Amino acid sequence: MSPEQIVRTLLGIGQVYLALGALFALAFVTVLGPRIDPAVRTSSLGFRLVILPSLTLLWPLLFSRWVRGRERPTECTAHRRCGRSAADIAETGEAAQ
Repeated sequence: MSPEQIVRTLLGIGQVYLALGALFALAFVTVLGPRIDPAVRTSSLGFRLVILPSLTLLWPLLFSRWVRGRERPTECTAHRRCGRSAADIAETGEAAQ
């Protein structure tokens, strides 16, 4: 395979990735976003237009989250760990830090 063929193949793969991303981004801002993230339900048109480029590039991450049916992930920060009760810590088996 010549270098030119390799470049053409990589460009083709990139075009397919971006095309799928653009389709997903449009579906996300109109239908999927409000189902996955409640904050998107009340967002403005301007916000939705601003996130389109990011959605186009990061579509596999959001697509997998949509397929798994997960809600918004909960952050696991030091503040949240300190704020949990002893019963919560005992259930998860984590030691307090």
